[in-house]
Amino acid sequence: AIDPAHRRHPTMAAMPYPDKFYAAVRASAVPATEALFSDETRLLLYALLQQANEGPCKIRSKWGMELEERAMYETWVNMGKMDKFEAMRLFVKLIDEEKPDWWKTIPPPGFENGPGTPAVPPSSRPDASPAGGGGDGGGSSGGDGGNGGSVVVASAGACSSLEGSDSEAPLDLPAGLADLAPGRWARPANAGARPLPRYQHGAVVAGARVYVVGGSYRGRFMSDTHELDLNTLTWRKLEPEQAPSGSGVPLIPCAGHRVVSHGGEVYLVGGRFKAGAGGAHLGILRMELSALGKAVAWVPVDTAGVKPSARRGLSATVLGDELAVFGGEDADRKYLDDAHVLDLTTMTWRSVGVGGGNGKAGGKNAPPTPRAEHTAAAWGDDKLLIFGGTGASFKCFNSLHVLHLTTGRWQELNPGGAAPSPRAGHAGAVTGGRYWCIVGGGNNQNGVPDTALLDLELMRWLDVGGSKARAAAGGGRGGSGDGSRAGGGAAESLGDGGAAFPAPAVVGEGMSLCAVEVAGGDAVLVAFGGYNGACQQEVQAFRVPPDFPFSALPSSIVDAASPSPSPSRSRSPSRSPRPSSPPTKASALSEAPATAPR
Repeated sequence: AIDPAHRRHPTMAAMPYPDKFYAAVRASAVPATEALFSDETRLLLYALLQQANEGPCKIRSKWGMELEERAMYETWVNMGKMDKFEAMRLFVKLIDEEKPDWWKTIPPPGFENGPGTPAVPPSSRPDASPAGGGGDGGGSSGGDGGNGGSVVVASAGACSSLEGSDSEAPLDLPAGLADLAPGRWARPANAGARPLPRYQHGAVVAGARVYVVGGSYRGRFMSDTHELDLNTLTWRKLEPEQAPSGSGVPLIPCAGHRVVSHGGEVYLVGGRFKAGAGGAHLGILRMELSALGKAVAWVPVDTAGVKPSARRGLSATVLGDELAVFGGEDADRKYLDDAHVLDLTTMTWRSVGVGGGNGKAGGKNAPPTPRAEHTAAAWGDDKLLIFGGTGASFKCFNSLHVLHLTTGRWQELNPGGAAPSPRAGHAGAVTGGRYWCIVGGGNNQNGVPDTALLDLELMRWLDVGGSKARAAAGGGRGGSGDGSRAGGGAAESLGDGGAAFPAPAVVGEGMSLCAVEVAGGDAVLVAFGGYNGACQQEVQAFRVPPDFPFSALPSSIVDAASPSPSPSRSRSPSRSPRPSSPPTKASALSEAPATAPR
């Protein structure tokens, strides 16, 4: 979405999937565009289109097939179990490579291919009108966006929102997560070449895949990109390559960055790069995969406006079509308190809040104390929550702040319940649009083994019993130093399941946490890596119970939060209410908001 052609067409850059895919399908059917394709390209586009619309090819006998029909069949079969979202993305990617300005050739309304209309069969394709007849409209939202879920929240070392309509989200979890027992952490058996142990990496869910990028291991920065297929639980290392456009390059070793997704694209934000190669301003790179998804390049994104300074340990959070960044640590190890928002449709920065040391400490509109390695989450559509982190003199925080992005106004919040202990380097993700789940971190003396859970609707810290559950399971700061795991079978079960949100067996600083949620209401938290005396490489997954977290909370809290909780209560983002009213307790805010988050 950031290549030169798309910079000249911001509407196309912001178009979500599957609309962007159907637009590329219509463009590919234009004779002037189709004439550019080799037979090999036509076959790949045909197979990707079939995979996106129909799923994996059904195996049948090749006896009696004509040569061309056999080539089409075999190319489709070779797509294997590639999920529909990935096929859509690769179709668009291949069109981008063949004709960077393809969006200029999209037929006008009334001459559109529908999502079921083959756009680019091989060269003997029968004559057809440029648009291929009257389909049901390329803008139809009836397509399946893939077999994966969406990331709920961006946080330090965690993930960002993958935008999409309700119709794009599948009803069921990816196959590799579907059999996990709810309410317990598990280490699913995974195949392929696992990434090296690491921390301060970036991780994000896109479609039915988790991408793990860079990080630190044994004192050195890393430049690798790995992909975990959530359907097969198979790891694959993506080989570095130069982007077809010539603007992308292999990733420079980096750590302390964040990885987010928006509109079907994956971006790397900030970080500290080897030998100071990152430049003076906050860098943003777009991930660009090869046509078959086996190689990766990172394309620098040109941005306008007042650019933030370079930094590591920041937070990066997607709210709608905006990316909000806060804090971090600059090259001189100075902790920062400034906030900036990037419009992802125009790639233009603006500053928000006071920051930069201009706010009066403890003042009405003062930003949080300068910090890094905190977590952040979206609260409603235009509010950014900041929790924890570390600052000058290695002090760790457990304060909670909110930034109103439209007004630039900061507030310190005082939620109900017992606040978690101070921590930094933790990770967080929101599930059900309501519960901010926080794991890992340290306090510059020891690791923090307990979890934290913030109810964004009640604005209350919940007593989750995470550390007790972990102690009962025999967990500790450690876990095996090399990340090895014992046991066999599909998944190793961890934790006692008696807490509302137990801690995983392996916790540490700089770990990542991603949320996978589907339209049917199911959700799984996926944790990876971290440092707890040794770098880790574990994949740990927590399937959120249907009545999370009410089953293990005191009845008084259950009654206040949900008068009639039941196992059938949906957690789908499309059905879960966003925080829609101020907290009920007067003490919940040091200054109550004038309007409720929406």
